[in-house]
Amino acid sequence: DDTAILTIVPADKLKFAGQAAAKMFLENKSVGYVAYRIRTNAPKLMNVQPCSGTLHKGEKVVIKVTSTDKHIGKRGVRLVIHAVAVPSTAEVTRERWSEFEKSEISEW
Repeated sequence: DDTAILTIVPADKLKFAGQAAAKMFLENKSVGYVAYRIRTNAPKLMNVQPCSGTLHKGEKVVIKVTSTDKHIGKRGVRLVIHAVAVPSTAEVTRERWSEFEKSEISEW
């Protein structure tokens, strides 16, 4: 999608391939700053680091997803990534995320 503010690799599924950890890459494709956060429906089974942050134009970050369950790939666990354009690299708090309009937030 050429209008997306983030590029996410892999775009569809994380592959653990029998390992306890998998990696994902995020890249800011916008002309400004982009704040992101990653959520899961199984927080007790997965650890996502870093789970949030702000990227400047063209910046990339490696996200490490670690699981305590060796069968994680068969559990129907989901990750949701939210991203929003922001004016600076200032931390986006949980309260601030709740103030954004739904139309401002991109979701994958």
